[in-house]
Amino acid sequence: MHFPGALGIDNLNLEVKMRVLRIARAAWDVLLLANDHDRCGVLEALLDLADQGGRGMLALLKEIVAWTGPPWDNPSLCKKVRGEIWELRKGSVRLFWFADEGKVVVGTVAYKKQGRKAPGRHIDTAEAARREYLAAKRAGTLGLTDLTTKEGATP
Repeated sequence: MHFPGALGIDNLNLEVKMRVLRIARAAWDVLLLANDHDRCGVLEALLDLADQGGRGMLALLKEIVAWTGPPWDNPSLCKKVRGEIWELRKGSVRLFWFADEGKVVVGTVAYKKQGRKAPGRHIDTAEAARREYLAAKRAGTLGLTDLTTKEGATP
């Protein structure tokens, strides 16, 4: 099965080295990084933190980011962290993400804020994930699972 669009990703690529889950698609594509078995630590963290802002973060991604893009100019919701890594904020939940060509947002790390500064290890993880994503995309080994379909709808 092929999902056409800006990503040009084949869902049944047997050479998949990295996988993304599409949780929303409108003017922007909203993706979360997953492993090659569709286990998504980002989505799991957001669901685990539902009462602290995870539910609101999913709503922000699906209802705002997908339709109008990242809230670049709203510092209470979004700020640049380092390099190409950005942070979305909702309640005490933080999501590191980056933008890809073709109006694509890719979530890499979600966590609960515990101090004044973002943990360096989470930023490092987000940067490494971006590099791996771009390498997999270039190599044609990036797989997509579309959760916006009836069978794969997210909570």
